[in-house]
Amino acid sequence: MDFYINNKSSKDYSCRLLASWSVSGQKITRSFLKGTDNTAFSVFGTSYGLKTIELPIHIFGSNARDAERKRSFLTAAFSNSIVELFLPDGFLYRCALTKIGDKEEITIDGAIIETEYTFDGIQCDPLIIIESVNGEVLIEGTEDYMDCRLTVTVSKDADTYKMAGITWGDVKSGDVLVVDGLEKRFLKNGANATLENDATTWPKLTAGMNMLYCPDPMTLEYYPVYK
Repeated sequence: MDFYINNKSSKDYSCRLLASWSVSGQKITRSFLKGTDNTAFSVFGTSYGLKTIELPIHIFGSNARDAERKRSFLTAAFSNSIVELFLPDGFLYRCALTKIGDKEEITIDGAIIETEYTFDGIQCDPLIIIESVNGEVLIEGTEDYMDCRLTVTVSKDADTYKMAGITWGDVKSGDVLVVDGLEKRFLKNGANATLENDATTWPKLTAGMNMLYCPDPMTLEYYPVYK
């Protein structure tokens, strides 16, 4: 099977995905409050873990050395801090490599080899970009909380400026403010601005209707995430 690694085809790495590849379900952690007689309980906290993606792959070379070189290039591509994999099920997986399996020679001459790569990550759709957000916005996906990136260009000078619940101080007309929950950073005109607002975390989206207010229309970017 063909797939994509950071927007590059698996053909570029001379490899194919075996049909036995798999994606696990999420690990669920819940907190319970029991009644005094242990006959009743309620759930007061739930957290969802990452999914495990296992990719058994055949790598094709002209000889044993060429196959090993191509395996090394593929491993390097998988070794980014965050890897985007578009797999045959039609979903994008934003994930991180956690394990590299042993090499197995499929042919006697070693020109075809197999290695299994294991990742932990999230299942999502490609990045969605919505312009001119200010108020209600419908968010796709099924996950309870999703990170996002918000960008706005300030229209007039202000001593304080409230952007999606975050207050910035001393902004000028034309300033570009970015609240980036995808890369975990705050920017003002491209420079680090962590200390120029009162944020203690990044905004989170939920599946369904969300309210995002700002004096000026914002650009919203997010990945719809699925449980």
